[in-house]
Amino acid sequence: MDIFRTEKGKSYSSSFWYFSLIGGSVLLIYALYRGDTVFIVGQGMGLLIYLRNLMLIRQRQAVDHRQF
Repeated sequence: MDIFRTEKGKSYSSSFWYFSLIGGSVLLIYALYRGDTVFIVGQGMGLLIYLRNLMLIRQRQAVDHRQF
């Protein structure tokens, strides 16, 4: 299991971010269906954060694999 550790020592598995991405996507679809602008912007921003965290995990994995 891949773990993402923050500077403050908190850790989250990559599966946490994938599930968050799926849940956020479902909510974004619902927000689009309702046409609620604030809801759409909020969910869209959350999805960007989830994608950024997944990219950071992949970058860290690439660096770890290069060290070995």
